Amino acid sequence: MGSRIRRAYTVMGDSVNLAARLEGASKRYGVGIVAGASTRAAAAEFLYRELDLVRVLGKQEAVAIFEPRGLLADATPGELAQLERWHAALARLRARDWPGAGALIDALQADFPADGLYRLYAARLDEYRRTPPAPDWDGVTALDSK
Repeated sequence: MGSRIRRAYTVMGDSVNLAARLEGASKRYGVGIVAGASTRAAAAEFLYRELDLVRVLGKQEAVAIFEPRGLLADATPGELAQLERWHAALARLRARDWPGAGALIDALQADFPADGLYRLYAARLDEYRRTPPAPDWDGVTALDSK
């Protein structure tokens, strides 16, 4: 980009836009790093916790987002069990099984009180119980800002 005399170097494109949106999402989910599905696929040697399905500003399709948790080879049985419980809670939430999701999320919160993701989902679940999502809800969270 630029002219012969003045040059400006920048990175553009869909992947860069998504990366910028995901960087901003890390604070919302209480994690240090948020990765998209393509990163997860390219770096399969890591253990990932699924955070959410999101729709970023300016896009129609949803993307799964993940938190890298360390090398898969270094994962302890306890870490693997925690993630299995979490993914079960997420599946129940997306299936609108509020009691089942709530029981799992409450147990995770009790076992891991410092984990902000479980607090976020407990609050989200409370909101869904008070005001259920529309019948055509697809389980996707809109990320409306960077």
